[in-house]
Amino acid sequence: MQYYELVAARMNSPLQHWASQLPKYARFGAWDDRAQYAGYAPSGHYFGGLYNLFVEGHAKEIDQHMSMLSCRVLTIDHSFKVCVS
Repeated sequence: MQYYELVAARMNSPLQHWASQLPKYARFGAWDDRAQYAGYAPSGHYFGGLYNLFVEGHAKEIDQHMSMLSCRVLTIDHSFKVCVS
């Protein structure tokens, strides 16, 4: 559904003349079509695995980016919780 919403938003965009240069969207096949999806729906575990592979593959770049951030950025990052007594 999100895919079709994206296609509709692109077609109704004020920048539609640029969108015509992008590749045309492909319609989803039938649910029971053996040549395409055959009723298979990927699980959350599958997508989680893909995400983990991506993050692990880019860990050095992510660490480098985090090390380059100034302390000003850290002041608004709520993941760094420090208990002050």
